[in-house]
Amino acid sequence: MALYARTPSQHAIPLTLTEKYRFFACAYLNDWWQYDSVFVSGLRTSNAVDSRRYWLVEAASYYQVIRTFPEKRDEKGKRLGKALQALDAVKGPITGDTVETKVNELAGQFKSDYGKTLLSAASKFLWIIHQSPVIIYDSRALTCLRWLTGKNITERAYAEYRKEWLEQFETRKVDISSACDQLPRIKDFAPSTSHETELESIVTSAWFHERVFDKFLWWNGRSEEAPE
Repeated sequence: MALYARTPSQHAIPLTLTEKYRFFACAYLNDWWQYDSVFVSGLRTSNAVDSRRYWLVEAASYYQVIRTFPEKRDEKGKRLGKALQALDAVKGPITGDTVETKVNELAGQFKSDYGKTLLSAASKFLWIIHQSPVIIYDSRALTCLRWLTGKNITERAYAEYRKEWLEQFETRKVDISSACDQLPRIKDFAPSTSHETELESIVTSAWFHERVFDKFLWWNGRSEEAPE
């Protein structure tokens, strides 16, 4: 178990930070093959609505946000039907200038439909549709960002979170890219030949590098503490 210290802001911080970027790169590649690639494919707008809703439920379950959507707010037999409608209502390309507004607007619509401002779910669903420049908001990643920055980053403040996330990513971008460059060596471990073929284009993508950094934040954001 990791040992932790206290900062003046009373956030527990790890005395050693795991920065094995090859480990995080490999870990996210497995996540991509097993989960995210399926969600991205399943939620394509060209698919039938019921099929897309099914995959949205699967993604929400995997990302552990399904419980934040009160089932009574959905039409019977149409789990996350309102969420899918709200997601599809986000129009236009998402750019670095518009992403914060888009994420917050979707979270606000979720509040109208489900009674809660579901920022994490909004960012995760929009990432599945758009990938970069959407940055996923995650409470465990927030914990790590607070450790790294020494700042008491406001909860559920997407613009502030994204700003600090991007600054920390920038300092690690070269190391993450270098780690990802080594992933094609493990193509023989891919689940299929089609995965082998697309491997290099996937692991050199900016969005893939960003998700590797998410993996780093999530791993180092674990909250267990040594007993006092």
